[in-house]
Amino acid sequence: MKNLIYLLIAVLLTTANFAQKGDYSKEPGFVKFISFDEFDDGSESTEVLVEGKLLRMVSKMMEKKDKDVAAMVNGLKLVKVNQFKVKPEKIGKLKSEMEKIDKTMLSKDWDRIVRTRGDKKYVNVYIKTDAKDNIQGLVVTTVDKSEAIFVNIVGTIDLEKIGKLSENFDIPELDEVMKNKPKYSEKANGK
Repeated sequence: MKNLIYLLIAVLLTTANFAQKGDYSKEPGFVKFISFDEFDDGSESTEVLVEGKLLRMVSKMMEKKDKDVAAMVNGLKLVKVNQFKVKPEKIGKLKSEMEKIDKTMLSKDWDRIVRTRGDKKYVNVYIKTDAKDNIQGLVVTTVDKSEAIFVNIVGTIDLEKIGKLSENFDIPELDEVMKNKPKYSEKANGK
């Protein structure tokens, strides 16, 4: 996350009016998560919210370094990451909430492309596609013995290039998408 945070600070220092504060709730790739307050142990948390206007600025800055990543970032409307340490006694309840999120996502025609269940890690990765199989949203939910990460990326996403986005911006758990990626057209949604 350090790379993304440093990049955001640099952009914030060079622009006075960066926040778009758009309403993304009508975007097909947007997901409103539950409040994480009851699960957060308060010791360490990170929330990243990067909206369209700032993403376009980042895209322009990235053009010389990596045109593929710049083009992908330019097609995004929102990147939201919540990462926090979980109260040990709340891990079970958070996993139950993730099961509810899973059912909701599948009922709203999201495709689950990764599902990991185990004592050490609990992960779901979803994509939202349009009628032409273009990806319009990506969601990653994960919890382990001490930490939870919730990621929502809204906009046009090229699954083949998502790993580069993770490498350049250190977004947690996107590497899971690349490691376990089936062909998304197979609709591995578990229905």
